[in-house]
Amino acid sequence: MLIFLFYLAQSLNITTIPSFLTPPTPRRLLSGVYCAKINHALLFGGGSQSGKPYSDEIWRFGLSDHMWEQTSLTTPSMPEARIAAAMAVSGDMIYIYGGACDHGPSADFWSFNIPRSIWIEIDILGDNPGPLAYSAYANYEWNNVDYMAMFGGYNDSLATNNFYILNLITLEWKQYINDFMPKSRIGAAMEFNKEDNCLYLWGISKGNDRNESFAVYVFNLKTEKWSILETDYEENDFVQPRNFHGLAIYNNFMYVLYGSDPQSKTQPDNVLELDIKNGKWGIFTTAKKIKISMFATIPDKEKYYIICGGNLEGEYNSVYEINFEKKFFNVLFDNTFVFDRRHSYTLFRVGTNLILFGGANHLKVYNELLIFDLIEEKWSEVVATGTSPSPRYNHCSVIFQGLYLIVFGGKDFTTEFNDFFLYNLRTNKWSQFYPKPEPEPRYGCCMMAHEKFIVVQGGKTPSSVTSEIFTVDMHNLDVTYVRTFDFPSSNLELYNHRCWSHHTPDDSSLLIYIATGEYSSGKTSSSIFIINCNVDGKATTSTARELVNFNESYSWSAAGVVSTENWCIIIGGKKWSLYTSDKFFAVKINNSDNAATPDIYEFEYENEIYLYSIDIEHYSNYIYIGFSGAGYSDMVKEHYILSQFFKIYPNTTKEYEIIECSSGTYGDDCMPCPYGTYKENTGNGSCTDCPEGTYNPRLASASLESCFPCPFNYFNFETGKERCLECERGYFCPVGSINEAILNETIVNYDYQPQDYASNLTDPFDGRVYYFVYFTGTLLFLLYFFFPNFRSKLSKIDYFTEKHSTQMGKPVVKFRTSLGGLFTIVFCIFQLIFIAQQFTEYKNNNILETKALVPAITRNEVFAADSFIIDTDFLYYPGICISEKLINDSEANNDYVECSDYFYISFNDIDGKVTCHKPKNSKNCRVRFEKSGLILNGDSSITYNFCEFQALASGIRVTTKSSSSIPGEFSRKSFIIEYKNGTVFRGTQKSEFFFEVTRSVFESDSSDWPTSTTGYHIGEKNLPDYGESKSGEDINFEQCVGVTINLGMSGAVLVTKRIFKLTFMLTISSAIASAFGILEIFGMAMIMTERVDEYVSGKYKSQKNLNSIIGTRLIINTSFEYHKTDNDEKLTYMDSPTRSGNFKARKDHSIIFPAYPTYIDTTQVIELDS
Repeated sequence: MLIFLFYLAQSLNITTIPSFLTPPTPRRLLSGVYCAKINHALLFGGGSQSGKPYSDEIWRFGLSDHMWEQTSLTTPSMPEARIAAAMAVSGDMIYIYGGACDHGPSADFWSFNIPRSIWIEIDILGDNPGPLAYSAYANYEWNNVDYMAMFGGYNDSLATNNFYILNLITLEWKQYINDFMPKSRIGAAMEFNKEDNCLYLWGISKGNDRNESFAVYVFNLKTEKWSILETDYEENDFVQPRNFHGLAIYNNFMYVLYGSDPQSKTQPDNVLELDIKNGKWGIFTTAKKIKISMFATIPDKEKYYIICGGNLEGEYNSVYEINFEKKFFNVLFDNTFVFDRRHSYTLFRVGTNLILFGGANHLKVYNELLIFDLIEEKWSEVVATGTSPSPRYNHCSVIFQGLYLIVFGGKDFTTEFNDFFLYNLRTNKWSQFYPKPEPEPRYGCCMMAHEKFIVVQGGKTPSSVTSEIFTVDMHNLDVTYVRTFDFPSSNLELYNHRCWSHHTPDDSSLLIYIATGEYSSGKTSSSIFIINCNVDGKATTSTARELVNFNESYSWSAAGVVSTENWCIIIGGKKWSLYTSDKFFAVKINNSDNAATPDIYEFEYENEIYLYSIDIEHYSNYIYIGFSGAGYSDMVKEHYILSQFFKIYPNTTKEYEIIECSSGTYGDDCMPCPYGTYKENTGNGSCTDCPEGTYNPRLASASLESCFPCPFNYFNFETGKERCLECERGYFCPVGSINEAILNETIVNYDYQPQDYASNLTDPFDGRVYYFVYFTGTLLFLLYFFFPNFRSKLSKIDYFTEKHSTQMGKPVVKFRTSLGGLFTIVFCIFQLIFIAQQFTEYKNNNILETKALVPAITRNEVFAADSFIIDTDFLYYPGICISEKLINDSEANNDYVECSDYFYISFNDIDGKVTCHKPKNSKNCRVRFEKSGLILNGDSSITYNFCEFQALASGIRVTTKSSSSIPGEFSRKSFIIEYKNGTVFRGTQKSEFFFEVTRSVFESDSSDWPTSTTGYHIGEKNLPDYGESKSGEDINFEQCVGVTINLGMSGAVLVTKRIFKLTFMLTISSAIASAFGILEIFGMAMIMTERVDEYVSGKYKSQKNLNSIIGTRLIINTSFEYHKTDNDEKLTYMDSPTRSGNFKARKDHSIIFPAYPTYIDTTQVIELDS
């Protein structure tokens, strides 16, 4: 097989992060010495209250280069993990004694060969110190012999004041017992003063006796006697007793380094200075004020180093240098967060952070979440809320939609898992979810994210290594399995492999690439496979083939893999669980080739680095390599992971072509995508602006979901924005607004139920008959009063001949009158109208409607609705709503069309057609369910779920409408729930609406309506349940808005009946009877009219006769007219003796009602004298 290898003129750039290598985890009560041969501080043991309580690690800190290194061990025998051991160095050998283990103080004695990294346990020679921990110890040279002195400490029952000196040449212990000795102490400090060849001891005594605790004890090596150095501590309040401190002696000055007083819970922050010659205390003001104790004190001539330690707030791994000659204080290594190194974790990038989860070492399995800031290059631990996964390693994980970490499977030391967990990166919360059907437990699988799907391939189950693919629809948690391939599935039965995916060019399916891995036999895969799977269509079969085949030297499992557009980069790996790989190489991916000769580019770099069970990530044009499993040279080792965290970056044009810009970065310099943008693919292409109504406050975003909807009272009418604009006063801007709007009043719930039956009374003459009656009646009366000939002719049609007046005692004579004729005509017209109304009433108002609820068990109809519609309106919905392919279709904007590709429906005992409607520029999305001939057999429900980008709503209205059993009627009920304060409906718990459905049947006696029709009446069962809602930033970290519509079936049936009030014959009989009754009424009216007429006419004739008589008398009286003068009282005749002239003119009165006559005095007065 021909393999193309490209070698570098320059080696690949590889740096460690941090540059000083990975330091130890923060710890306290560790032991330390200075090894002059290698100019390193060597540290052993220590522990943490929040982490491992005891450690057995050996660390080196270079005092020249300030680099950390954990010592690799090559011996199976080693000390038990411990704290507070006594420690000394002689040449290239380290010695430790005692210390506190998990079982208590220890009495073992060990040596460590620094060049060979070998521990050896040593027998005790001389006086046996017994179990001891927290002793004060000093490592010194006297008379060209190295010694270790050890005082006090805690044995297995109490504090002691035993004093031992170990000869590091003969390895013989000697106990010194004097009449005068320091009292018992725990955590005191001791140091050798070469000026006077004495050991100095200082620290709090057991019981904290004041004088004893302040006493500076001096042991003279020549006289082998203890004494107390006189000091002025009583004159200085700043001298505070302490233990777990450091002690330094230089140039006849003793320095007490920090420390603490556990009994009083105080922690001094200063360094005390004692002039040994005159016993005067002071403060070494050069030292930085720090509250720290339980650290390792490392002497190197005039310099002392304080390494690690702790205080009441926690533990540290900082390194401080104090130079007592030059009097300066230096921070060599600031406290840094460090976690236990591990293997088989997962590592992912989100924006400018790397996220590490899980993993294990030989002692422990982890479930920590750790964040690495790519800008500051610092680690931090995330303390998340919610239900977190149990500790696990070799699990499979993926970043979903740029916002969520998905974790599946894996194992611990005893159990394999099949549970799923989701970590929301923004809300910092874990949650567990439960796809169905549940997959088998497995580990070593690989996982990908594709749109709304999680795709898992391979892995080792409890029974076998599988080739199956299963997908999880994250919007409804449905699981689909792919177990059939047109390719030997045994080739795909892999675990500890890596996979990635791309769309096919026509977007019809997903291409899954599988690289590295191993089979159940332990043999590693020598191929890269490609699987074509229709994930969107949830297909259960797929095609597969071998894409690349390499030779054995490139076949590895548990390697780190990163893919770019055209290359697959593979780093490290293991084989047969024995050998590890130091290869960094890239394979070119060409989909058109079938098992073609591989195009391999092998990176060269200085110093071999063997890595396996790692994960790697890609940011900008860097590749970050996580910690590796333990190893020795190219061999796998179970214990002590010593690997570092690496960053590699290209150095040549070819390397830049291979390690191209990652997703979220762009341009020739692979800069992070700016705020308001994102980029999903690799390469140096440009970033994509976030759409209108959204913003993105983060750099280097790699998914559309990083664009968040504008918050409440903000809007954004432009693309690619970091922030949204504030809504002006008086306007309303719901979440996700593109522009400002006036607040719409709530559309009230509108309900409608079939009304009670009302007659449809119509005038058969359309109202014109009344004009005819008015006109005819008026005309007849005018003719009757003013035309006698007409009156005379009316008598001929008089029907009421028997009703005319007769006189008592006289023969009854029938005769006709004109008034009788007039009443006859009016009666005929009235009767014609009345009969017409009677028959109209029979036709239109002869129906009596009754309604009754009866038990459903008493009816045997099949109930169906001719039309059944449920309209669900998501109010102020910024998402697309309809299918993305129809967005630019103008007709689709005004019609009900296919819903969004991320819209999900679930039916329970109901089915029908569902469409969506969102006109252009509309703020609402309507989902319509409709079904003709719907049959509901019981309680049913419909669940909708929008999980597309910007799926949220400020309100939801559901309107259910059904055709009624009553022809032409319908029943409608509506509910609305909404927020106007910025809260939106979004989350996993859907809103619920509750309708009561009552079956109805209609029965009719009339042929005007069909009978035995059925339908449904819709009413309220319960008030809506709002479900889950979000506000503020929490809105951004949920995916879906959903609603469940519950249709509860009533146990009763509404029976509506319409029956006739009267039969046709009864109507005719009633009309005839009414005619005769009306005839009698008209006859009586005519008789009354005639009587009135007779009375009035008689009165009139009487008055007329009286007036005639009076008139005649008047004529007679006026024939003798005379006039009396004023003066002579004589009768004088008028000059003009006319009839009219002798009387005053009078007004003629009505001939019908004549006025009472005025009588004139006609008596003539005659003067007889004349």
